[in-house]
Amino acid sequence: MTAQMERFTRRQVDRAFRKLRDLVNDLDTARFQTWVEAFSRLIDHCESDEVMRVITGPLKTNPAVDADRWWTDALDSVRGMAGSGHYELPTDDDNRTALLYQVFLKVEHEDLDITKFCSRVYGLSSYQLPRNRRYFQRRTGLEVHSGADLSLG
Repeated sequence: MTAQMERFTRRQVDRAFRKLRDLVNDLDTARFQTWVEAFSRLIDHCESDEVMRVITGPLKTNPAVDADRWWTDALDSVRGMAGSGHYELPTDDDNRTALLYQVFLKVEHEDLDITKFCSRVYGLSSYQLPRNRRYFQRRTGLEVHSGADLSLG
């Protein structure tokens, strides 16, 4: 990935990561009414920015993860009561990031029903997630800090 990044100027890389940081912050602080739009803007940046595509390309094609299978297994784990679902994320950072990115893409393109998933697995609607950020972070292992440093050193 480093060789691919060398074709970009430092300014291009800094700008892409600054925008990523801003979009993550927007999503992290979005209210119910603006969460979907903030999520879409984040995914659009990851998919359309040249610098970000160098990073997200391998995430989309990681052969070690199967987002559809993971999603189905999580929904199949629900036993009767909403919120009783269970899933596991890969322990390897690269595989976990790839899986989550693939799931996020499928949610963005409406290939997966996020409301169904959230209500069955978490016992929450998709739009309650921003208000229940700590719960979501505990369940997914994801933790986003406002103003996180996403620069390249």
